[in-house]
Amino acid sequence: MYAEDAAYFMKLASEVAPLADRSDAVRSAMAAAGGLIRLDADEFQSLLYRVENPLLVYSKQWVLFTSYGPHNYLMPYRGINFVTRSTDELILPKGAEVIVAKSTFLPA
Repeated sequence: MYAEDAAYFMKLASEVAPLADRSDAVRSAMAAAGGLIRLDADEFQSLLYRVENPLLVYSKQWVLFTSYGPHNYLMPYRGINFVTRSTDELILPKGAEVIVAKSTFLPA
């Protein structure tokens, strides 16, 4: 499952579900898109360097109307979606394709 597929399911769930059922719709979309594996930033970066021309989804979390906050990263690898949050930007390998998202939903 690719990041585009997960984003599609999330968008579909948020558009179709009434507000009262939104949390159930989000859980259903996550299940349809496959699981998310949370890694420490160092482990995520190590995995990132194993992939040739990796695809990343990146977003910066907003705190009190400023862009100060964690950097969120998502990367599909062998059909599994890996995510991390980091206070510092990760150093990306040469050839990485980065999709900058306005926001991402990463469960706590």
